Amino acid sequence: MSGKSARTSADRRNAGRRRASNPVKRRVKRALSWVAFILLSAFLLGSVYFGVLLYRADQTIQSIYEITARSVSKPTVFASSDGVRLAEFRTAYQEPAKLEEIPKHLQNATIAAEDRRFWQHSGVDPVAMVRAGWSMLRGGSLQGGSTLAQQLAKRLFTTQERTIGRKLQDMALAIQLERRLTKQEILRLYLNQVYYGGGAYGVKAAADIYFDKPLNQLTLGECALLARLPRRPSTENPFVSKEAALRNRDVVLDLMREQGLIEADEAEAAKQEKPRFASKRPSLVSRWQAPYAVSEAMRELRGVMDPEQLYAGGYRVELTINMKMQSAAEAALADALRQYRRRGVSEGASMVMDTNGRTLVMIGGSSFGRSQFNTITQGHRQPGSSFKPLMYAVGFELGILGPEERVSDSKKSYPTGVPGRFYTPSNADGRYMGSITVRTALRLSRNCAAVYANSLIGPRRAADEITARFGFRSKIEPVLSLPLGASAVRPIEMVEAFSTFATGGTRVRPYLVERVLTPEGVTVHRGSAQMWRGVISVTTAQAMDSILRDAVTRGTGSGARSVEGARGKTGTTSDHRDAWFIGYAGNHIGVVWVGNPLYLENEKRWVYRPMPGIYGGTVPVTVWARMMNAVIRIAGSPDRPEPESESRRDMVVVSVCEETGQVATKYCPSTVRRSFVAGTQPTSACPVHVGEDEPVVTVDEPAVRSGVEPPVQEVQPPGLGRGEVTIWICAESGKPANAYCPEAIPRRFPKDRVPPGLCDLHGPGRPR
Repeated sequence: MSGKSARTSADRRNAGRRRASNPVKRRVKRALSWVAFILLSAFLLGSVYFGVLLYRADQTIQSIYEITARSVSKPTVFASSDGVRLAEFRTAYQEPAKLEEIPKHLQNATIAAEDRRFWQHSGVDPVAMVRAGWSMLRGGSLQGGSTLAQQLAKRLFTTQERTIGRKLQDMALAIQLERRLTKQEILRLYLNQVYYGGGAYGVKAAADIYFDKPLNQLTLGECALLARLPRRPSTENPFVSKEAALRNRDVVLDLMREQGLIEADEAEAAKQEKPRFASKRPSLVSRWQAPYAVSEAMRELRGVMDPEQLYAGGYRVELTINMKMQSAAEAALADALRQYRRRGVSEGASMVMDTNGRTLVMIGGSSFGRSQFNTITQGHRQPGSSFKPLMYAVGFELGILGPEERVSDSKKSYPTGVPGRFYTPSNADGRYMGSITVRTALRLSRNCAAVYANSLIGPRRAADEITARFGFRSKIEPVLSLPLGASAVRPIEMVEAFSTFATGGTRVRPYLVERVLTPEGVTVHRGSAQMWRGVISVTTAQAMDSILRDAVTRGTGSGARSVEGARGKTGTTSDHRDAWFIGYAGNHIGVVWVGNPLYLENEKRWVYRPMPGIYGGTVPVTVWARMMNAVIRIAGSPDRPEPESESRRDMVVVSVCEETGQVATKYCPSTVRRSFVAGTQPTSACPVHVGEDEPVVTVDEPAVRSGVEPPVQEVQPPGLGRGEVTIWICAESGKPANAYCPEAIPRRFPKDRVPPGLCDLHGPGRPR
């Protein structure tokens, strides 16, 4: 009983153990099945994925011609509007070579160092892949294992990222490359594409950069040194670490000896070589024409496209610069600097823009090699009296001033806000003309009159209005000396400001880049000017246009008379550190600045020294006239376009009653001459100051466009004795004024003492 029970218990225990072990086996089998399924699925998915990669690679590599085209990096070209190549540059130095031009030692050294089974595999080396995988498992990163075909694929078609996905892409592309190209073609493309450091792509460029010699003169040691550079081109090239470069050379020589590519004595002899490295790297930038314009165009493009995309090469950047005009302007400035250097004129800058905003000329300095600082776009200099037209134009817009309004050109002191301190402006010639018209004040550039006019407007209001209307980004200081150029501004801002006078009230901001084309010829950027219409009225623009014409024909800008239809204004700072001329003719607006900068090495700063005897009406206006005559001649037309909003019309000057604003009669107690756009002038006689049978006196002859002011009629205000008359006298000659006199003032004379004749100082064909 007991024995039988014992056997039964043992059987039950064994059965239990068997039942307990069966689930474990089942779980193990199930797990193994899942692993096998996953591995099989992964293999199948991987195969499908790699098949897709192969298909895409085949589509990517269309033909050997496309591959060859990709293998040569073309420079990015900057060209002028008239087709002149201004500059070309690239981030890499690359000169392709034929395989027969490349030394056999360099070919063998490259294969020994980078892909020893190059002649056996079909684009992918399984042994190298295993080595790379083992490296990944140990260090967590994917390294090495790339064949020459894979490296070429990465260079031509993919990126530099180190991921498994990118590695698989390279493998697929390498296989397709091997299918389409011979081994020799792959080797040639690789040797022309690989980066050797120092900006050199390809062995020909590397030989030039590092050894300053052609390929056929490279020694065995030099070939071995170059072959190892692609591994760490930026840190182990001879310019960075000569020692590392020589160690790598010896490693390659040993590899070549081990693989039977050279004999042991050849390797040892090559190791003993003392290579002579080039002392200077060749420039990657060609000699530039219009260099300040090219440099400014690069800055302009940073805001619209990725610089790396542009600098990769192959793009064409077309500028608005006209090289014929640019060359003429450069010659004009260079000649003036040579002529006046002994008088302190050592630097200059100039610019021309048309009324559509195209920058036709840009000269930022006398020598781009010496200084890349562009005075036109980067320099902040005081503009002197060339700022006066902007202040007067604001006065016209606000109704405070007019061309024929009178201002005081007398010595006057103004409170500064500091107790006991006053500001007392003076005129450059030390003379004072008393009460004169705005036209005369601006034509003759009278400082005291300008400060007085600014006091009528209010410096704060004038500064705000000038900034808003004329588009200054530089800070305009609200001071009484504002019209004398107290605020430093950039020359390019002055060109923009004066565009309002040339266009009838539209402010035009210049641009430099006309368009950018990709290597495939697709336009990816097109430039255009920004325009603000109606920043000043047509009436104000035309009134200022006539005064600026006067400034050229009979004022401080007379040096520009040779330019047909020129208008402009001189500018000289009180200490003669800056001299300007800015103006326009036809549809071209130009500025010229000269100065005398000196760099203080100890203080690390620039100072501007005086130029005694140099004014805006001397050197700058001479350069401007020569430059603008050339520009107009090359452009072929001196005409300006009419404003779109309102056709350009003549101006008329009318004597009006100050009280009523209507056409003055001889009984009006106070009259003033005012300018009007033709057709808008008053035509009715003053209804308040009238007498019996008195004819209406009107003056409506065109004045501005012809540059001739109408004659001023003799008037006799009430209260004068029957024996006296009032005669308008020329302020310059003291004789009765004629139609050509620039300034006339009323004076009372006894009838029997009226000065005989008319002014003989002013007349047709004579300077006004």
